Amino acid sequence: MAADAAIQVRPRWVRATAVSLAAALLLVSSAQAAYRLYRLSQQVAELEYQRAALLEENRRLREEIRRLYDPAYVERVAREELGLVRPGEIAVVLVPRPAPTPRRR
Repeated sequence: MAADAAIQVRPRWVRATAVSLAAALLLVSSAQAAYRLYRLSQQVAELEYQRAALLEENRRLREEIRRLYDPAYVERVAREELGLVRPGEIAVVLVPRPAPTPRRR
């Protein structure tokens, strides 16, 4: 019976060390979890920004597709950006005069 009592009695420093180690492990794992949570929240914010940008681009492209079915829009683009004319029309291109060069004295 005396041997059993001696085994159960632990020095105070052993308990303090065990509690300190457990607290340190808890602190480290909590810090790691907090860091992971921070990084994930940053990724979520970045993905939400990308999603908003993609939705806006999608809206813009759908509008462009809708306009391309309008013959008046297609004709305007062909005339303004490509310089095309209808058969029988004559294209007139105005060339600006070159700027006068200053004379040397």
